Amino acid sequence: MSALVWILLLMVVGLALLLLEVFVPSGGVLGLLAVVALGAGVVTAFVEQGATVGMGVLAGTLLAVPAVLMLAFRWFPSTPLGRRVLPPPPSADDVLPDRSLRQRLRGLVGRRGRAGARGGGRDRRRRDRAAAGRHGCRPGRRRRLVGHGLADGGVGPRRRRRVGSGPAPL
Repeated sequence: MSALVWILLLMVVGLALLLLEVFVPSGGVLGLLAVVALGAGVVTAFVEQGATVGMGVLAGTLLAVPAVLMLAFRWFPSTPLGRRVLPPPPSADDVLPDRSLRQRLRGLVGRRGRAGARGGGRDRRRRDRAAAGRHGCRPGRRRRLVGHGLADGGVGPRRRRRVGSGPAPL
């Protein structure tokens, strides 16, 4: 067989072994064999076909390995082993907070009002100072609600960016 056939065969075998490594628990043996086969294919390309073909095979290998791994990990959860190993994805009811609370808080976004005291009890002053330092939200100051805090920005003033003061705040 010609050198190009060997190079192609080594590349296909290496990528197939890499794909199998994800699905078959082999303790890394299949991964090691895949690296050896891919490396042998690249070395054969450089030795037998020259630098141009060798660089092409190396570039193709560097593109094919992540693509094969991405496909393998995308398919893995649907395999019997993947279903046993990976937990089921959480439902929307488990992840999202109370729906009525979210709707009520969304209705408040964009409205203006006075900031209330943060916390209470013995640590009230300390909590108020921490809130003022973190968000600039001292009790009694007028603020506009820019998010409800469940996944949005929270409460705070509109900050104006001065020219030349660096990147805009997040």
